[in-house]
Amino acid sequence: MPDRGGFASFYGPVLGVAVFLVLRDVLSTLTDHWLLLYGVLFMGIILFLPEGILGLVQRVRSPRAFHDTEAAEAARRGADPAAAEPPGERRPSP
Repeated sequence: MPDRGGFASFYGPVLGVAVFLVLRDVLSTLTDHWLLLYGVLFMGIILFLPEGILGLVQRVRSPRAFHDTEAAEAARRGADPAAAEPPGERRPSP
């Protein structure tokens, strides 16, 4: 079950096991098709949260800083945003 909580720390797999055991118990009391929901949830976490549940918690607690691009900075100054791009990546004008 380390893939459910993340491999980065000791607490990641512990959290993953705890969450999935609680979900198994809750889903099994709500519906007879709990195993299907459990499997879909498991696949969703593997596909969309490769860093695990603990990685999601850490990402929510400390969001990424905003990085301004050179094109946005040039537009703010009133310069041509295409001039801020490297020569090989210049887009054609409309």
